[in-house]
Amino acid sequence: MSLELDNTSKEKDELCKYVASEMKKVVKLYSFTYLIDLTTYGPLYNENVRNVFALGYYPNAMGYYVYALIIGNYIDYIIKSNYKDFFELPFIGKGLKNKNVKY
Repeated sequence: MSLELDNTSKEKDELCKYVASEMKKVVKLYSFTYLIDLTTYGPLYNENVRNVFALGYYPNAMGYYVYALIIGNYIDYIIKSNYKDFFELPFIGKGLKNKNVKY
């Protein structure tokens, strides 16, 4: 069985791409802010993926599990790629500084 994307689905895809592009602009306004961009780096949400991991356009239990893994790995990648930005993370709100951080 083949599912054709109707105009509503195409409009939703275009809206998601637009929102993602606007979020990229917002992230550039702030320091130490990162965007988890699943429109660019996430899985292709095509018919095959929907058949296995979704109920229509919403994830099923397996889909939510897969997205949790994707988000966790994405966050891990961001931290490992920008580790100096996260040196003082455990001290937020404590008034402490990491003596090893050199700005």
